[in-house]
Amino acid sequence: MNRALVAIAVACSTGLLGCAAFAPRPAHVTAEHLDPLQALKVLKESSRAYKVRVGSLRKNRVSAPFVGQEPVQVYDLAAELGELWDQATSEALYGNPHRSAQLLEAIVNAEPTCAECRHEYARVLITLANGTKLTKERANELRYRALDEITVAGVLDRECPSGAGAFYPPTSAGRTDIRLLPRSRQAGELFAAGNDAFNSGEFTQARSLFELVVQREPTFGRGYVALGDICAELGAYQEAAEYFTRALGVDSTDFLAWRSLAECAFSSGNAELAKEAAVRAVVNNYHDTESWRLLGSIGNASGFSVRRKRISKRVEVNEIAGGSVEIVLDSLAEPSSHAAWFAYAAVRSVWRYEGRFAGRFPRSRNYFPTYDEEMEALASLISVWRATFADSAQAGAQPDAELEALSRIAEDGYLTEYVLFEELCADNPDIVRSFSPALLLRIREYISRYVIGGLSV
Repeated sequence: MNRALVAIAVACSTGLLGCAAFAPRPAHVTAEHLDPLQALKVLKESSRAYKVRVGSLRKNRVSAPFVGQEPVQVYDLAAELGELWDQATSEALYGNPHRSAQLLEAIVNAEPTCAECRHEYARVLITLANGTKLTKERANELRYRALDEITVAGVLDRECPSGAGAFYPPTSAGRTDIRLLPRSRQAGELFAAGNDAFNSGEFTQARSLFELVVQREPTFGRGYVALGDICAELGAYQEAAEYFTRALGVDSTDFLAWRSLAECAFSSGNAELAKEAAVRAVVNNYHDTESWRLLGSIGNASGFSVRRKRISKRVEVNEIAGGSVEIVLDSLAEPSSHAAWFAYAAVRSVWRYEGRFAGRFPRSRNYFPTYDEEMEALASLISVWRATFADSAQAGAQPDAELEALSRIAEDGYLTEYVLFEELCADNPDIVRSFSPALLLRIREYISRYVIGGLSV
């Protein structure tokens, strides 16, 4: 590691990693694990020129903020495109991804620089590929198109959710989405009438209608959620909890059923069940604002805090003129962290520009970030940070709080859970439906240890 630190320090100070006259050696493609020294060696021997500088990162975010982060600018679409966007998101919400994809494609064609539009288009394409009866060739075509859109979105806006969350394991391909409406038209009409009655405060009529819905379609989980909501409104919390539990029996990944159970338990004074159910709600839908707010309210009443945020990436890697690559270290970051962030960027550069991605995924037509890449890059980030922190502390340098927190998470053995929850679930909440029960348990442990009531990144 000392050799790696010396080499990294030289690279950061000189600003240029040299340009060898020969292609990189194949070891970095086949090696099981890529460490910082190997990554640096590959960049120094590359036929590309890698330039390093300290400067300002691009901060012009256009996507909606993650829950718990500072508000950011939302892309301002023209009025007619804004109406199309509203239609597209409504169609996706009510189970018509075909129509949603058509509308989003029209928006992207009219406003090709909207990164958030491209990202949403990619998400709907993946839904189509996973949830409809298509030939294998057509499904793969949709997935590759989605990855293309995510890649372009990442180029347009570095802060837009990356493609990592869209790269899901094959086990998720056969999973079905949570049904928001009953299958049959008759049950759908009853469900709509029940919602109208509920919104008008006619709870007795609404209950009768929802009971008819679940009689006709006993596997429609949201019908039980609706019945539970009525009971909760009337103060019958025990009966409400039973309905929410029945909904979870239909689909244990339904965040709304977990959130409703949490609200019910909180209202009835069962703080422990409320916390557990709220945690499961945020696990199953990272972006559900109400679930996070509810978890915060439970914390305020129970004496724990909720502080969660992905660490800020303090480096950018950009391809520039002539095929060269520029690594920009954030000038606002603590100088003591620059070597660690350079190590992170070096690993990601090997994946993207030096063939490691192509070696792992030879059939993919385009590069996109993956779980394996992020794990290797973060492992290098943490290892270099640990090695440099002692020297920085002795020199009186200010430590980097985020890297300290992430380092402790890795020491405790929860780096995998951090990446899965804070990176993949944040980019694509539906990916959680492919996780095993054991993995979901570990993610809940991660939240309990680092997001609520203690250390948080």
